[in-house]
Amino acid sequence: MKNYLTIICLAIASFSFQVNASTLSWGTITGYGPILGSLQSGQNSPQDLFGIVTGLRIETNVLDDWTFNLHNSSQVRVSVSSLETNTGSLLYAVNLDGSPLAKSAGPADEAWSFDGILTAGSHTINILGIAISLESTSGYQVNVSAMNAVVPIPAVGWVFSFFLFYMFRNMPRRRGY
Repeated sequence: MKNYLTIICLAIASFSFQVNASTLSWGTITGYGPILGSLQSGQNSPQDLFGIVTGLRIETNVLDDWTFNLHNSSQVRVSVSSLETNTGSLLYAVNLDGSPLAKSAGPADEAWSFDGILTAGSHTINILGIAISLESTSGYQVNVSAMNAVVPIPAVGWVFSFFLFYMFRNMPRRRGY
């Protein structure tokens, strides 16, 4: 009987552990420039989205919106960068839900990033720039990743499971059984 009660107490404690594996999906992808170029978007895993725009011609304005859906509040990393084949500056502003992202590289190899907690719902990445390459090699890439966040163990679950464990472990034993 004591072994069964120990197992029940451990099961109660294990149910108080929860892992929040938030999933992502692309919403709408809108390009307002005259020539969007070639757009490729997809999903590497339920927590990892990618998008690439290539083949932008010289003096093509980039005014693109990438909308993604976050199914649970989670730690999210957003990264937008110009492609390595660019022959000059392309992006001059990247916003997430209206707030500018931090620029983390030099003028020839731009990288914009966000790493923080976002609430569940729809979020929009707005990309502004201009293609200046003569060979139609301008472009950029977008990556969005949701990290698994461990939800803290509820204190009530711990206290209750240890109380049950202590109570049943230290019960007086009946003689003769």
